[in-house]
Amino acid sequence: MYIVKKIGGQLTEWVWDEASLSLRHHPRHGRGSLGTIQMISVCDSNGKELYQQPWWLESRGEVSIVADEKGRIGFVEIDRHCVIPLSEYFSNWGISPPEPFVLPSGSRHLELPRGFSGAILEEAQEETMLKVTHELTIDNVNSNTSFFATSPSIELYRAEAVSSGYSPMENEQIRRVIFLDPADIAHLRTICGYTKASLWSFIVWATKSDAPRHWRNIAKEIIEGWSMTNKD
Repeated sequence: MYIVKKIGGQLTEWVWDEASLSLRHHPRHGRGSLGTIQMISVCDSNGKELYQQPWWLESRGEVSIVADEKGRIGFVEIDRHCVIPLSEYFSNWGISPPEPFVLPSGSRHLELPRGFSGAILEEAQEETMLKVTHELTIDNVNSNTSFFATSPSIELYRAEAVSSGYSPMENEQIRRVIFLDPADIAHLRTICGYTKASLWSFIVWATKSDAPRHWRNIAKEIIEGWSMTNKD
């Protein structure tokens, strides 16, 4: 698992522009751009400044819901190096933010495949490493509506048991791909807001009468799994 620490020298991937008060990402090692972090003033309707904050404008993003031939949904087990475990700061909740570089960070959990992709298919094929077919775009999701300017799309894919010929970049820290039966998603424990919101959006969309049958069946099995879990 990666760790976080203070940058030892000068910024090499982020460029600070004093004139525009913005950080622009210029990636290395073939990574996609993370966009621009712009400092802004939030004002009332009369133009009076209320407060200042960062505003992150990302490139095109998506969350991929990938179903295999058995109707299972694909998740990636991933290490997220920036997440500070709740147990490390819960007693200080609401008093002050966690101190950076003091508390240990790092979390391993399951997420739906997601990221910044230049084209449909790219992200899903890279993270699942399977050949996929794009079916539908069903919604958009934003994990922090006061910070992120852009809202990744939620894309539906069907996967075949055939290698895509792609694999995640090493710095993504994906340990493995797991396909879960819909009923087992009821037991999923993750802190990923994109995953939770996308699954909820998918279920709402799939229970509509005009959704394709195979997606409706998957959503129905997820709901039944939740019902059984609540009975337990």
